[in-house]
Amino acid sequence: MNAPAAAARDHAASGMDPVALIRFIAGLKDERTRHPFTASVRHVGQDGESAHYRLEMWVDGASAACQSVDGGFSMRYTPATRVLRIQEGPGRVHEESDRAYPAGFPPLAMANPLHLPIWGGPSNSGTPASITRISRTRFEVLVNAPEDGGAPQRVGRALIDTELMAALEFDWFGSRYLLEEPRRLVMPQWDTLLG
Repeated sequence: MNAPAAAARDHAASGMDPVALIRFIAGLKDERTRHPFTASVRHVGQDGESAHYRLEMWVDGASAACQSVDGGFSMRYTPATRVLRIQEGPGRVHEESDRAYPAGFPPLAMANPLHLPIWGGPSNSGTPASITRISRTRFEVLVNAPEDGGAPQRVGRALIDTELMAALEFDWFGSRYLLEEPRRLVMPQWDTLLG
């Protein structure tokens, strides 16, 4: 059985089918990502250490960037060219070509919730255990993953806002990511301005 069908079967009692939420988000994505998005992401690790990042997603997802506030780390992904550029300090730059969206780095994936590692499938370690509609535009996704080959255990939670098209909160294996000061910058419709 394929992953979406298994997820739908296993989670039918949760109130919302994960495949339905994925399709809903994907359907809104083009509309919601036409305008640039900026935010800060605060990460608190299992050990209590914290890090802050500045997040930017440009028009139509043309590029996504995340930079630590202290300036020591930055990551930029360009979907059109599938190039990922990582800078880990002065003079330490690494580029990867033909790369998929870097879902393994949650601060960057928060601006594109379909790339969070929570939807099941071969490249995701988690699958939705339940989905609850919190408000008209917010959904809470509780996530399970098998632990040491055993039964699935709760490993995460995401609070997704479909108006901002971003994850506001993401808890993952004891780490917590919080989106702060999110802004969707509305660009003018040039065809209506120019007549």
